[in-house]
Amino acid sequence: MNAEKNVHQHRLTRLRVGKQLLRRATMLCTLLALAVSTTACGWQLRSQADTVLIDSMTVKGGSADFVYRLEQALEDDGVVVHDDSPRVLLMSALRWDTRTVAVDKVGRAAEIELTLRFNWQVFDLDGKALSFRQKIGTSRRYQVSADNATGASDEDFLAREDMRKEMVARIMRALSKLAPTLEIQP
Repeated sequence: MNAEKNVHQHRLTRLRVGKQLLRRATMLCTLLALAVSTTACGWQLRSQADTVLIDSMTVKGGSADFVYRLEQALEDDGVVVHDDSPRVLLMSALRWDTRTVAVDKVGRAAEIELTLRFNWQVFDLDGKALSFRQKIGTSRRYQVSADNATGASDEDFLAREDMRKEMVARIMRALSKLAPTLEIQP
């Protein structure tokens, strides 16, 4: 009787171990298939932008805050930012537009749309264009509650911060792709 019980327990143990191994193998195959499918289509996280392979650059135009953020991003990528660089990234003034998208039943703004647009281009010191003029823009919508004015101003601030970060990241991605064409010819 004891021997039969041991054999039965041994079979149950082998069955449990087999099920665990099957689950692990299925999970591993699923993760592997997901990894292969996302890399095959060219998908990557936004934060995994290519490095800007330029030795130095001057940044002019835009707003002081935006220029500072862009210069920080360039320096984080190893680009030396100074006024004597043979490459000058020139930006137009940042254009912020705000419009009411929806109103509540008493006619107060219920949803706001923010839009940020500007142009930028890279020149050499003589003013010769090293890139085409790039038009860049983004927009965000957020809900507004007439009962919570402080929350609305916080939403506006956070949306603007997010939009600035996105614009810096987009310029950095574009510069990483443009870098080989930005070589200065002697």
